[in-house]
Amino acid sequence: MEKQPKFCIAHIAMNTAGEAEARDITQLMQTAFGISSQEGAKSYITGNVIEVIKGGYLGRNGHIAIGTQDIDAAVAYLEGKGLRFDPATTEWDENGKKIVYLDHELAGFALHLVRKELK
Repeated sequence: MEKQPKFCIAHIAMNTAGEAEARDITQLMQTAFGISSQEGAKSYITGNVIEVIKGGYLGRNGHIAIGTQDIDAAVAYLEGKGLRFDPATTEWDENGKKIVYLDHELAGFALHLVRKELK
């Protein structure tokens, strides 16, 4: 039996109707809770774990990113448990981080793995 990789919640993303709603949600979180944010091209990152998407993306409500150190090992482990991934969603960013989405939603949220250093 394969050893279970380490996993953590990397972030939770909310889909919105567009840039104005994403900005309003982000401003509310800043005002109400004092949570800092950064604006990116497609979303606002609020705090370290909330992403507010400027419009829709995968998942009816948004997505949940699951961090793991070795994407390939995590995919093999989860496929061994019967889960399937959509290879068309595989991405690499400038830091070499790899992302891949599962092929279905859970409670209106897409799930994806993201490479993340874990302690």
